[in-house]
Amino acid sequence: HLNLPRFEGHPYAAQLRQLHHEVLINIVQGVPLPNLLVYRRPWYRDAALMAMVLEQTGNLFVLEPWVASLRDPFDRNNHGHCEPDNLGQVLYLLALCADRLSWEAQASAADYTRMQLLDPAYSVRRIAMPHAWHAAEMFLYLLEQQQR
Repeated sequence: HLNLPRFEGHPYAAQLRQLHHEVLINIVQGVPLPNLLVYRRPWYRDAALMAMVLEQTGNLFVLEPWVASLRDPFDRNNHGHCEPDNLGQVLYLLALCADRLSWEAQASAADYTRMQLLDPAYSVRRIAMPHAWHAAEMFLYLLEQQQR
């Protein structure tokens, strides 16, 4: 069961909930993807920030099977790893979050063709949203703001 904190009392509670959702939506079958539509393989950099968010929200267990399966300590775009595909469920979940806060554009390693499922303009303009790394960065920054 996922822990979905409300962040009550935090001045950015609504944004934290949305960013938390944007991180979670990009975890497909336990594999942390930068964006579930345009990337087929996880990136360690993105997964590390996503793990920090999951730790803060009590959901780190979600990544445990993926971490246990890692064979290579160096990120070479993980050639040889399974490519998760759970498109029906994730499109439904993405529809629940119409106004996304995080995005990425013009990335050299991204395949934007599946973004046309959400909006053909995203595919043409080479925009991926939501983007887990950016969502995680914003989440951690906003979460820290209450502690200052």
